[in-house]
Amino acid sequence: MKKVYLSALRDIRFHKSRSVIIILAVVLVTAFPLALNNVTPNLTHSINSEADQYHLAHFNFIFSDFIPSNFSNTIQSWIYDAIHLNASGSTARVFLASKYLRNNGNWISSTITSVENPIPKVNDLVLTEGQYPKQNNEVVLLDSFAKAENYTLGDSIKLYPRGIATEYKIVGLGRTIEFSSFNLVQSAVVFMNPQTALNYLFVPRPSDYRNSFVYYYGNLSLDQEKLVVKTVENKVRDLSKSGFPPIAFSWLTREVSFRKSLSDALTVTGQYMQISTLFIYLIAGIVIFVVMNRYINDQKVIIGASHAFGVTKRELIQSFLLRLTILFVIGWVLGYFFGILLLRSIVDSLGSSWGLFSVSAVYTRFSIISVLLLGVIFIYGFSMLALQIILRLTPYEAMRGKSSELKSKGFLLKLSRRIPYRPLRFGFRNLTRNRTRTVLTVVSFIWALVFATSILYTNSSLDYTVNTYFDNHIKFDTLVDIGFSNSLNQSFLLNLGKSLPIQRAEPIYEGLNVIKDRPNIVAYLHGILYNTTLYTSNLISGRDISQNSSDIVISSYLSIVGGYKLGDTLSLRFFGSVLNFTVVGIENDVFRTSTMRVSIEYLSYFVKLPTSTTSYGMNNLPFYNKFLVKFNSGSDVSKQVDNLNSNFPLVTIAISTKTFRVQQVNLLNNQAQVILILVILSLLIGFLSVFTTQYISLIERDKEIALMRVFGFFKSEILFQTSLEFLIIAVSSLIVTYIISPYVTIFLWLKLISQTLIYLEPVFPDYINIFIFFFTFGSIFVSLLFSFNRATQIPTSEAVREDY
Repeated sequence: MKKVYLSALRDIRFHKSRSVIIILAVVLVTAFPLALNNVTPNLTHSINSEADQYHLAHFNFIFSDFIPSNFSNTIQSWIYDAIHLNASGSTARVFLASKYLRNNGNWISSTITSVENPIPKVNDLVLTEGQYPKQNNEVVLLDSFAKAENYTLGDSIKLYPRGIATEYKIVGLGRTIEFSSFNLVQSAVVFMNPQTALNYLFVPRPSDYRNSFVYYYGNLSLDQEKLVVKTVENKVRDLSKSGFPPIAFSWLTREVSFRKSLSDALTVTGQYMQISTLFIYLIAGIVIFVVMNRYINDQKVIIGASHAFGVTKRELIQSFLLRLTILFVIGWVLGYFFGILLLRSIVDSLGSSWGLFSVSAVYTRFSIISVLLLGVIFIYGFSMLALQIILRLTPYEAMRGKSSELKSKGFLLKLSRRIPYRPLRFGFRNLTRNRTRTVLTVVSFIWALVFATSILYTNSSLDYTVNTYFDNHIKFDTLVDIGFSNSLNQSFLLNLGKSLPIQRAEPIYEGLNVIKDRPNIVAYLHGILYNTTLYTSNLISGRDISQNSSDIVISSYLSIVGGYKLGDTLSLRFFGSVLNFTVVGIENDVFRTSTMRVSIEYLSYFVKLPTSTTSYGMNNLPFYNKFLVKFNSGSDVSKQVDNLNSNFPLVTIAISTKTFRVQQVNLLNNQAQVILILVILSLLIGFLSVFTTQYISLIERDKEIALMRVFGFFKSEILFQTSLEFLIIAVSSLIVTYIISPYVTIFLWLKLISQTLIYLEPVFPDYINIFIFFFTFGSIFVSLLFSFNRATQIPTSEAVREDY
């Protein structure tokens, strides 16, 4: 028995190719599952730990006007009465919306906020270079913003308060827990000292006035956070009756910050990774089965001889499993360390693009144990399927060396005999006789190709949905923000119409709003004309809003996260009032994924503002803070947007739809990094699956190839015959892939995204089909040429010799 085990160890060295392939399969089922299944836990841990380490605020109460900063003490007393806790960190600050002209000529939004002195322990600003702003006209930039725009310390940056180009000196670069990476949100963030920020809009204000009050409380439950928001809003609403500025927005920071959005995105990421792991396990399992099945058939004579000398079937299986165990241990160790490198590269890439301070790349104990157990189940399970051949063999059958996988009858085999061309006849016959190997090779390749093709379809569907939305539903050229104070300025609107080639302009209201009793669900409220011509809805179900009604259309994302359906009542806190709406429609809003759309006339009625009248289609204007503009045909939109931002001080910012499209594509493409990683992974797995199965197939057919050469076959004929075998495998794999992949795309990947972000319209572009076609044949023939070269290097006399 000892010699049986020694022969198993010797076999590892003498059959290096087979051993390497098994090790590669084990690395596959170790490294990728370990890495993929730990991306979400690592990033989630970083997000949560950084929230406490850098004091991410729980609340940010933004007022519609500036008030004395000592009012922060009053708010803290209200909070204490609600939850009986004192703030661990708080600050009153300046928080302004502004605009910035990028180096590429696009206008984007920007946030101006003050850095108080001493630096408060809330929403920490961590400098990566330089110092905090002290003097007037000194600023600190978000480091990702500075990198994107090529700013360094000592440079000057132009900002545009009220359209007036003003230069500020960059004295520091940093990052903060409050804001995401510039690459993710495409919004500039600039920090100033309080006095510079107060003077930013050239409106004199007392030096101790602020409009944003931020608080950090350590560990709070969501119910406590909701209670605080409700309490402060009610107190301020009572004060507002006597002329006190209302809360423009109650920001329950931890629930609506970009980090919460990242956590939601990680849910989708985790599901993608888990499903991808299943693909990997099955492909690797099939590779193991093919290798073991071929090896056992090749060793039947030796197995029969062992039987004759008294070795039991159980001992033979143990010798095979010993060999497999040694290779499994080697592959698992290599896979473990390769998985760490892969995990680190993924989390570093995503963490950097998301603006996280730091990310870890560690395995949880549970993931290590689960991957180890699943690897054992799949590797040993598929191996045992192949080892069942030994249990069925009698010593006589084994000594004959006849392979049970070689079929000598059947319709396909009979059909192959009628093929007149010899290489094609032999190639087709080999595939039909070695049915087990052929079927499993095709199945593993199809599985990998479907994985790759469906992921590529998903990425194309993402791009198509965004571009189609902007092409078909966004009819305006620019969105102009003028604020509430300017919306009724008749001379401004009339002057605007005279100065610019405006074809049509429509008023809208747009602002973040809190849903009553659910402050953790925040969405953009859009008040829009019911008969607008500059925007068309993208309804999934229900109907659109009607004139002067309490109808509301919500986005599919809001419907999912809020659990709202058609006919439900949705209550909003709106400038001191609570408005009740009925959900009449659900739409796919790509422009703002979390939105609620209502009649602007209905909002105007509740706010009780007087109406206004101007030309250019803006008749009987209701309550609004922005408007949509369509320029005359042939107008240079970029030039007109520059004109609006540079020459109209009352314009807070004008952003072109082209810029909005770029921003949205960047947002989705950032999330699509996960898809890109999976695309690369799927293509790698696809190539490895066909390469390993075909390599082991050819390298184990060295005797067959040598005998063909003995009987007069030219090397070119053998290569051509083998190429035809591979061609049949490629064509059959492609046909099935093209049939199955659309269904996998729709019912798996697109369903995941549509249930958590936006509804994606499936598309199956020809360029992906062409790419998969060339990838398939490229993989097949690279595998063929390499494998055939190795198989034909063996001397004929050695290949035909029987080993005992």
